[in-house]
Amino acid sequence: MHEIPINSKLFQEYIQKNGLFEKAREYLKEYFENCYKQDSDASLEDMRAYCEKVMKEYNFRLKTVAINKHFFYEPPRDYLWVCISIEDEKGSYFCQYKVFFDFPFAVFHIC
Repeated sequence: MHEIPINSKLFQEYIQKNGLFEKAREYLKEYFENCYKQDSDASLEDMRAYCEKVMKEYNFRLKTVAINKHFFYEPPRDYLWVCISIEDEKGSYFCQYKVFFDFPFAVFHIC
């Protein structure tokens, strides 16, 4: 059987209804702010701009949303990850981040 076991239309509605891109972007903002507070020089070097400029002028684009099942846990753990690519203010690709959510939408990892 080579069918996708998820209705893609319903999944798209789920992504939009739950504002997954917006949630991930908000968590990234908090993550960037914390990184800047911890080590402003390293953060500035990594992002090439202050956090405020990154959030206001850089382009955040939804790249991927995936449902995963992690079999390392017992019982296996279901989770979502949202991948966002970031472009600088000139539109050049800059980097990407993944935000991992459990199903109550609490973040448990960002990379």
